[in-house]
Formats: sequence, structure tokens, C-alpha cells
Amino acid sequence: MANLSSSTIMLTGAGSALATAVAQELEDAGAQLVLVGRGEAWPKLPTAFRPLRSSIWT
Repeated sequence: MANLSSSTIMLTGAGSALATAVAQELEDAGAQLVLVGRGEAWPKLPTAFRPLRSSIWT
């Protein structure tokens, strides 16, 4: 994957398993992430993305 160290990427649907995998790949490439989830998925985001190095705000 390309070097994304100067990129900020908004990832929607962040409560899904697919988004977790995509987020990990993007972060490994150096991107800063903005995670967007809604409804029942929102409270699960900190747990789902705990492996990421990025800060998580709820």
C-alpha cells in the first residue's frame, strides 16, 4: 500500500468487522483516521479499534 503518512481518512461504517480490517491497513500505511459509526455500533467503537495506535474519542 502507498505511504499515507500525510493523509487523514474518514472511515464510515466503523462498527463493522470489515471497517476494522480496513482501518488497520490504513493505519499501517501511516494514515490518521476519523472513524464514523452510528446507532448500536457507536458504543462498540473503542473496543473494536483498540488494536489501533490512533487516539479514539467517543
